[in-house]
Amino acid sequence: MILGAINKLTLKLESAGTLDNALRKFNRYKINHLELVGDINYYDIRTIRQLASSQYCQVYNNKLYGSLSILDLSKVSIIRGGYFYLNSKPSYYYYLSKDNVIDYQMFSECDLLSKIILPNSITMIGYEAFRECTNIESIVLPNSIIQIEPYAFASCKGLKSIVLPEKITMIKHHMFENCIKLESIQLPNSITSIDAFAFDGCTNLAFIRFPDHIVDVDVKVFRGCDSLNLEEISKYTRDNTEAIECLHDSIRNSVRNNIHSQEKEVLAAVNAAIESDIEPVGKTLEEKKESYKSQLISKVRENLSVMPRKVFVNSQGIASITPTYYLDNDLQVRPDIATESMSDFITKEELLKKTPIASVMLKPEDIKFNESDGTFSIKVNRITYTFEYDGEYKLRKISESEDPVVNDVAKEFEKYSGILTKGIEDVIKEGSKQVDVTKMSPKERIAYNKSAKLASFFNSLTPQQLSDILNQGFAAPESSYLDLIEQVTGALDITPEMKSADNLLSALRTNYTTNKDGKSNC
Repeated sequence: MILGAINKLTLKLESAGTLDNALRKFNRYKINHLELVGDINYYDIRTIRQLASSQYCQVYNNKLYGSLSILDLSKVSIIRGGYFYLNSKPSYYYYLSKDNVIDYQMFSECDLLSKIILPNSITMIGYEAFRECTNIESIVLPNSIIQIEPYAFASCKGLKSIVLPEKITMIKHHMFENCIKLESIQLPNSITSIDAFAFDGCTNLAFIRFPDHIVDVDVKVFRGCDSLNLEEISKYTRDNTEAIECLHDSIRNSVRNNIHSQEKEVLAAVNAAIESDIEPVGKTLEEKKESYKSQLISKVRENLSVMPRKVFVNSQGIASITPTYYLDNDLQVRPDIATESMSDFITKEELLKKTPIASVMLKPEDIKFNESDGTFSIKVNRITYTFEYDGEYKLRKISESEDPVVNDVAKEFEKYSGILTKGIEDVIKEGSKQVDVTKMSPKERIAYNKSAKLASFFNSLTPQQLSDILNQGFAAPESSYLDLIEQVTGALDITPEMKSADNLLSALRTNYTTNKDGKSNC
């Protein structure tokens, strides 16, 4: 207690909303025990919060702290109205606001309070009403209360015991979550069910007195209740534990039976869904079981849908990509598509579209997987491009490096390039001659037109396109020039001129291969 504290102050209010004025006669920030008589409204609650929370200066931008430890409201009536007690109203505020209700977050974060006595007229305690009253040890609840909402006492870390009103029928979800000093609780005979996570994290809870009848208990109600004898608890409750565990085991076993390349990762995705805070809804255990099942299926499917795919080397030494996975209607986890080679995946999804090698036609053996860092490499024309795959539909180029030029290969390429370039120049020269077609025979005219169109085709190629066609034709002597022309130009249709160009370039390459002296160019 601070120096000069007021041990107990009793105030009779003339009307609701006058507490702030009444306290001006006193040093309000030294009041330790406050008893109120009369009507109070939301403006008065706001004043009380200013005295009972160490967060006051942060919440209300005021530097003074209160010291209110004991709050006796047994002789008041709480009526709606007045300036709202929080800095902002929830969107559904006007649907909550009622007389004789401890409303939404009314005393939340009042961490200086150690004890509060509620009015005998109170009928309901709202959502998060006392959440994070971390030092409160005693909350006296009147029997007039017929309903207590979720999270009402969550994180009341000083609360050791509590007597619940005799008319409530349900302990709602997360009601006592993380009440780490709660040691015992007596449930009234009116209780018929306990919702999910109601006592989650109550590590010191050792005793619960149950009603004379069996109570329906939802999932994970006693998670983290390390001091509780769950075997003893089972004598007084019935739940969906067996059915839900069977559901969990069924999905997990399907992973072990159906998944091979990523079993650990898929199982982790399933377990993450199972361990998530699913809150079933429904009035009966059967309804809650079906609600839990439906939510779990959605969470498993969601987790599987965002699982990143991975590059790996299959048994044939080919860089491949893992499949996607899904949960079917029989609750079996299965691969959505078969494992495919990385080259097929890249081609299908056009992942090289914005890279320097967008026109390359990949083969499975072209991709080398680097297991040490998860990257992969593609080698084109003596340049090695290294990429990182993001697990979805993007590649990021990490680096590119050029192999040292081997002299004999360079010389052979010079010969090859010279032969093909001269052949192309001859065609362009022949097809560009100025001739009098009227003096030609029909056969000569047909030949000239073909030559002119072929010359026009070669003239239409950019220097870079022609260079790419010649370079790739040298690097892969088994490749078709027609395929290379189609890839490099992006042509949608194959024209007669493209076929003529293919015939010409193939003949010139054959001429080079027949007459060259030295090793293969590949």
